[in-house]
Amino acid sequence: MYTDGPLTFDRWFASLKAGHTFVSTGPMVLLTVNGRIPGDVIDVAPGTPLKIRAEAFGDARQAPLLTLEIIGHGKVLARAPAKAADHIELNLDLPVDHGIWIAARADAAVGQVAHTTPVYVTVNGGGFHNPTTARERIQNAASYLTELEQELERPGPTLDSQASRHKGQLDRQIAEARSVLNGLSLR
Repeated sequence: MYTDGPLTFDRWFASLKAGHTFVSTGPMVLLTVNGRIPGDVIDVAPGTPLKIRAEAFGDARQAPLLTLEIIGHGKVLARAPAKAADHIELNLDLPVDHGIWIAARADAAVGQVAHTTPVYVTVNGGGFHNPTTARERIQNAASYLTELEQELERPGPTLDSQASRHKGQLDRQIAEARSVLNGLSLR
């Protein structure tokens, strides 16, 4: 968890709520993008180079580091192998022309990994969706809504047929979800 100053419950809760976090089964991992930390949103102009810095900490006996990666939209953008079992640094300058989420991942001994919450980068106030997968994901979400609507119209003998008892509320939630999907900008 990232905090500014002494850790109090209120500060801890505010950091957690803001997404200034990482998860770990051993190593520690830190990330900054243009000086911002996980959970933050940055808005930049097209072509702006992002200064990305990731750092991992381990213990040579309990959590010896293996690699540190910078991840963008689920793909490895940069990777550094461990030169020492207790610390790895990785820096990347990345020009962006569309939104992207960026995270860091550290691998240590077998089964030991740490992963940050992303830093969300928008360009000219747009979203941070992945333009190569967004349309497909929106189509998948729309098809799931259609499937749910069909199930509500013709409930079968399965436990899922209990959904018909909540049809009114589910219809409202489906309409709200469709409205959100239809309003998404894929620029």
